[in-house]
Amino acid sequence: MAILYGSNYNIAKIVTPEFVHPYGLVMIRVWIATALFWIFGRFAPKEKIAVSDYKRFIMCAIFGTAGTQMLYLKGLSMTSAINASVIMTLIPVSVLLLSVFLGFERLNKLKWAGIIVGIIGAFFLVGGNGFQFSGENTTGDLIILANTLCFALYLVSVKPLMLKYQSFTVIKWIFLIGCPLVIPFGIGEVLNTEFSTFPFHVWVALVYIIIGATFLVYLLNTYALGKLNPSVVGFYIYLQPIVSTSIAVSFGMDKLTIEKIVFSLLIFLGAFLVSRK
Repeated sequence: MAILYGSNYNIAKIVTPEFVHPYGLVMIRVWIATALFWIFGRFAPKEKIAVSDYKRFIMCAIFGTAGTQMLYLKGLSMTSAINASVIMTLIPVSVLLLSVFLGFERLNKLKWAGIIVGIIGAFFLVGGNGFQFSGENTTGDLIILANTLCFALYLVSVKPLMLKYQSFTVIKWIFLIGCPLVIPFGIGEVLNTEFSTFPFHVWVALVYIIIGATFLVYLLNTYALGKLNPSVVGFYIYLQPIVSTSIAVSFGMDKLTIEKIVFSLLIFLGAFLVSRK
């Protein structure tokens, strides 16, 4: 999941905002991914949703399908990429604290050590030394911060559903409920998109965003939550800057340095500590 989504950071730049505006891209992703979830869900075991779980499904759709994507793209347009990347490193901390508060897991020294080590590695790997909390970035920074809390709430909220239902059952309903939520924001941008002008490489990137970075990412994320604690799943966001940096280096957009290797190793060490019993 982290590899697929980490790759999306570079690939999404090919599509948005030059060819499709951010909210329009969110609507395209959500609607097509929903269709895929329901098509492939026909081959999964059929399950009946308990009435008592409706509220949780709606909450997960708000936080996980619409909320996180909308807030991130809006915040990113109002702040720097460095600021957004640094603030996103707070997700594992938010997930851990919410998980402890809701009784899913207990705090221990290994988890705290892993998160601190991971934050240090991710902070410097994404260029945290260039972080600037200035007036022109403040609103965007606060929106990105709201996004981290939104995604943390999703990871923690969907956990009980994963203990009760199959992955496809959970994700197809969450996305279906999320479809109408993104219409007011994205419909205008979708209608104003000139799809006939898309070069071939843009279509390839769009297919990857929908299938790889949406359909497979959400499906794998939901499946992982059925096997692991939310804090462990959330921690793997620290692998995304490693993937993004590796792609940038491979295509000559960045250089591999000793510092990048060291910071990447810190992230792997943090992942080991967080997931260790």
